Amino acid sequence: AFETDGSKLTSLFTPFKLRDITFKNRIAVSPMSQYRAIDGHANHWHLVHLGRFAMGGAGLVYAEATAVERDGRRTHGDLGLWDDDQVASLAPIADFIDREGAIPGIQLGHAGRKASERRPWHGETPVDEEDVAKRGEDPWPAIAPSPIPYADGWPLPEEMSEDDIHRVIKSFGDAARRAREAGFKIIEIYAAHGFLVHQFLSPISNKRSDDWGGSTENRMRFALEVAQSVRANWPDPYPLAFRLSATDWLDDGIEVGDTVETARALKEEGVDMIDCSSGGIGGKQRPHRMVIEQGFQTRFANHLREEAEIATMAVGFLWDADVCEEILASGQADMIALARELLDDPNWPLHAAARLGTDENHALWPIEAGWWLMKRERLLKKLGGGAFALPSLTLGIFLNDQPTHRLSHGSAFKQHVPLKKHQGWILPAGSEGVCEYDDELEFVTVSLSDALLAEFDFATGTDFQAIVGDIDPLLLGLCLQAGAFEGNGTLYRETMHRALAAQVVQVIQPAPDWHTGIEDARLRKVLDYIHDHLGDDLTLAAMASLANMSGTHFSKAFKKEVGLSPLQYVIAARLDLASVLLRTTRLSVAEIAWRAGYQDLSRFGQHFKRKFSVTPAAFRSS
Repeated sequence: AFETDGSKLTSLFTPFKLRDITFKNRIAVSPMSQYRAIDGHANHWHLVHLGRFAMGGAGLVYAEATAVERDGRRTHGDLGLWDDDQVASLAPIADFIDREGAIPGIQLGHAGRKASERRPWHGETPVDEEDVAKRGEDPWPAIAPSPIPYADGWPLPEEMSEDDIHRVIKSFGDAARRAREAGFKIIEIYAAHGFLVHQFLSPISNKRSDDWGGSTENRMRFALEVAQSVRANWPDPYPLAFRLSATDWLDDGIEVGDTVETARALKEEGVDMIDCSSGGIGGKQRPHRMVIEQGFQTRFANHLREEAEIATMAVGFLWDADVCEEILASGQADMIALARELLDDPNWPLHAAARLGTDENHALWPIEAGWWLMKRERLLKKLGGGAFALPSLTLGIFLNDQPTHRLSHGSAFKQHVPLKKHQGWILPAGSEGVCEYDDELEFVTVSLSDALLAEFDFATGTDFQAIVGDIDPLLLGLCLQAGAFEGNGTLYRETMHRALAAQVVQVIQPAPDWHTGIEDARLRKVLDYIHDHLGDDLTLAAMASLANMSGTHFSKAFKKEVGLSPLQYVIAARLDLASVLLRTTRLSVAEIAWRAGYQDLSRFGQHFKRKFSVTPAAFRSS
């Protein structure tokens, strides 16, 4: 289906209503702790961090886990709403999100036995003497349903008394009132990932024998009374959500059937949506039953939506717009939530709209950006730039210098590739991408049919390493001659095309399939990134971030799948690129070393000789 302006109707960009609140699309920004608050107060960091997602097109923007009590913080850097004075720092953030067309939301929580933790980059372990000495941050006592530490090496929490339980429940209600005063329009209770409400729900952390533990009904009592307390202080027209760990992934822990019961009971207490996550109760080690892949928790959203008859949000390792669209279109969830993907691309919703055909002219962008992007698009069309799709193997030669030329081919990463007169590119059939130019363009292109190439033993569908930059001199001359007669149908033109096809087959090299045997989509994404940025500073931290992994986890996963460490692979790929440039261009060795990412020519020579047993100069002459 299509709108009257030609844009495509999609589930991802269909409005969604809970109570009296309508989300303009089904994309939520998951709560992401930033650990930048000071004594629970938000600051400019939080305004910019959350504001960019509203500008980027999300329908719902959640502020991070916000503590309802001072001792309920996970770290010293957590946001808080345990004090009326904290409302003032959050109000401008909610207001900005609202003004940009998104719904401002906030996640309320209590860390329970996970309290008094160091920030992740300080070790993600209990606060200790080092924090006191270096940062002036003291530890504080933790509370929990039962005196069971979160993990080995963590302090024993104090078992909560009846008074503690009722105080915390009231604190959730008080924080909800403050959230209302700050201007938020949806609250999510953090009842997952080992936080306090989850600790009461799970039999692994709740060993009580009173009315707050034991049976499933008793263990969910705390969550239900938190919902009641929040609802009593939260406007009836505004929705309330819970994030639940649908399963603990551990024997004797919560299973999906238990969570269905919890969701049904929460619905009776005025909860409108379940944000369906999993795990987090049994320490930092990932349970063996937990297999992470794209959308691995979506099945929980689907199950709870059907069995508990409540709106659900799918979350967890979602990054592909087509996958998110399918989840919603097939009725597996009502909304989807993204986190780390949005850190990488805050404009993901707008890019997804373009990919799915919902926005073809930047109309969904804020006008302050969309107007300029539409103007750029018109300019690109005028100059000959923009998206391209090549049905046949194609050669292009520039007839004037293009110092600002940018090319995106075969991946989402756009490279600045300045080209001079009589430089150009050779791209395989089926190539898609984007070219951009800031200067008026003059160029010649020649397409070679599969049938013509087959006469020279070039099989249809053969992929090869695209060439961008210097072109083989004989190819250059033939291309210019063939291009001059393009479309004339003369015998001379046909002869030039045959000569050109014969020389192309001699010059081009088969493209290495670096995806072979690599099943992990995150690693395939990193491999594409490496090969698109061989001339750049490729750091382990950047590659790990792209894969949404820690450095250690990424290095182990990469070596297991690829057979080399990430940095060993980068060196090998750079040297392979250098060998192609030595074989097919007249660039100097120094220029080739630079294009292959080497700033040190001596180091390049050492690495090259170690791999090919000859110097770069000797390799070229041979």
